[in-house]
Amino acid sequence: MYCCGAGTAADTEMTTEMIASQLELHRLNTGRVVPVCTANTLIKQMLFRYQGHIGAALILGGFDLDGPQLYCIYPHGSTEKLKYTTMGSGSLAAMSVLESTWKSDMSVWSF
Repeated sequence: MYCCGAGTAADTEMTTEMIASQLELHRLNTGRVVPVCTANTLIKQMLFRYQGHIGAALILGGFDLDGPQLYCIYPHGSTEKLKYTTMGSGSLAAMSVLESTWKSDMSVWSF
């Protein structure tokens, strides 16, 4: 599972470090790999508590028992589950590339 962020660097780092520690505790308590949707829920609940005052916009992706998962998480706590997404200052240019080249049957070696 990986997470990348846009926004205030200190906020994105603090948010991802806090969630990483919570996920590790969850894994140790349950003895199981944490699903990506659980990480999404923890992040969006934390961000929602602060109502957008934490400047962290995140993309969370991973692979679990439900297959590949990709979430876009906004600073106010709302999320979207998407096939592809972009965020940050270069998001418009990146989205144009994704929209013109992404296919549902792509393999890892399609690039």
